[in-house]
Amino acid sequence: MKLNVAVIRRSPMMLLLLLGACATGGHRGQDPEQLVQQRAQERWDFLLADQFEEAYAYLSPAQRSRMSLTDYLRAQLNRKVRWESATSESADCEEDICTVTVNLQIVVRGAVPGVSRFELDQEAQERWVRDGDTWYFVPE
Repeated sequence: MKLNVAVIRRSPMMLLLLLGACATGGHRGQDPEQLVQQRAQERWDFLLADQFEEAYAYLSPAQRSRMSLTDYLRAQLNRKVRWESATSESADCEEDICTVTVNLQIVVRGAVPGVSRFELDQEAQERWVRDGDTWYFVPE
């Protein structure tokens, strides 16, 4: 988008509006619950597609400093649980911390002798924290 500098110089209000739009990271009008619920769904979409490197980026910076990408990939590839679907249902936020409710369809292979596949639906509560303008997942 090309901006006419002369118009901006003559209109301090226009400059303030442009700067305000930049400062909000393009999320103007979205409440924290919407933003974090969207981020949670994006993360789960990556996990379901076995795009673990992309999902790793959704971990909080503190968590990523404790767990390398290699360790994260190893943990994901060695789990016995297979997620079939995930839907971010709701978010409840207080300041910079949110709890996101996610409905999961899970398949466990070989968990019970004589049963090759066990399926269940589960509701999970995830903790998310805001760092700057971005929400991150914090595993328990």
